[in-house]
Amino acid sequence: MKISFLQKLLTGQADPPVEKSDETAPSCRYCDNRAEISCVNCLSGSCRASGHIYHMYITKRYGTDADQVGAKFFYYCQSCAGFVCVDCLGLREGYPCDPAALESYPFQCPHCGGSVSVLRCDHASGPEAVEALLAHAAAPVDEAGEYLPYQGHDRQQQTRAGELRYINFGPRSRVMQPQECWVTDLQIERPGAPGISLQVVHRDHPAPATALLLKESGDKAYGHALLPGTVWYDAALSGSPGVEKNTAKHFSLSVDDHGLAIAHLDVQTVITVIKSGIAPIAAFPNLPENGDANAVTAPPASPSDGWAVRILKDLSDKKIWDYETLTAPEADAYGPGASLSLAGSTDLIYYHLVRVFFYGVRYAGLRDYFSHPEFRLASPAETVQLADLATFGERSQAYCITREFGGSFQERAYLVADRVEVRYSNFARDD
Repeated sequence: MKISFLQKLLTGQADPPVEKSDETAPSCRYCDNRAEISCVNCLSGSCRASGHIYHMYITKRYGTDADQVGAKFFYYCQSCAGFVCVDCLGLREGYPCDPAALESYPFQCPHCGGSVSVLRCDHASGPEAVEALLAHAAAPVDEAGEYLPYQGHDRQQQTRAGELRYINFGPRSRVMQPQECWVTDLQIERPGAPGISLQVVHRDHPAPATALLLKESGDKAYGHALLPGTVWYDAALSGSPGVEKNTAKHFSLSVDDHGLAIAHLDVQTVITVIKSGIAPIAAFPNLPENGDANAVTAPPASPSDGWAVRILKDLSDKKIWDYETLTAPEADAYGPGASLSLAGSTDLIYYHLVRVFFYGVRYAGLRDYFSHPEFRLASPAETVQLADLATFGERSQAYCITREFGGSFQERAYLVADRVEVRYSNFARDD
């Protein structure tokens, strides 16, 4: 079968043509067609051919150029209001940091010296990543130039009692402008109590980023400001029939720069994520500016966590992509004598490359099978919420395992245990 030049370019099997120039009409770096997207620094450009745009502006994390594994990235300078090519950022030979930390790396625009935003395309092929870049180049506005309201996605995602669920502020296909915010709608219901609707409004501007929890009451909006690392406990449902006022916890919320964590504390409460998306900031004229004095601030991380941080980072960096649960305790057997074991491999049918053991398990919310994980200690805010779901021992630590890390379907799971141990070997499947 004959392979086209575009296929070769997307799979890295061919070098791009020699750059050409035209003083009267800017031409594509790789062909004679007119350039329609230009780098803000070197001013060389690309036509709308998918392979040419991809090679000039997009990089990948994991997988090959053409497949849909992991994530792909392009780079946008907000000050210049344009894209920066991978050559000007020095990315042709590789990343300047760990690929997992790419989105937080402080890229500087070589033209204006301003901050360059890293935009992510999850589980996208090369052409799909190019479509996301082109969509970003034309952010949706109405005839008057105003941003269209609430470019959202229906989620209809419920949390279960005893569960800590993390909801990403995204995925975003473009940089949010100062006039915009990210909105997540929540619906909370409980038998015998009126349902309430909450909105978490996340603002990237001005820095540092904040999130505001809003509840509609008639024609007024009020709420609590959630700074990164703080936890807000529900009081809105207290006072329901059979519940002493202001004593019961039904759920708690915490926030960081990337998303919202919901700890579901009450078996009778139903929490549903209705919708997430981008909205104009003007839609929320009464946003409160002051923080909530009753919010619980999470404690700082302990210096003794260093050993676990190192071995979990090493485990994540090895990119062993498939894991399964070998043994797990029942929920009523959690305690200092409970253990949980995982096996990781590139082919779980035949062999295991790593075994991960958690001892003194106090809480576990893992799937039986997961892939492409990131292992880390839970953040202080997450640890505060897990303390509502589990009884910590003196040596207990909270762990977070993110499956499909870097993709649009990534999901966080949590454990509380006294100790973790990692063993590497070529284990037979039945060992």
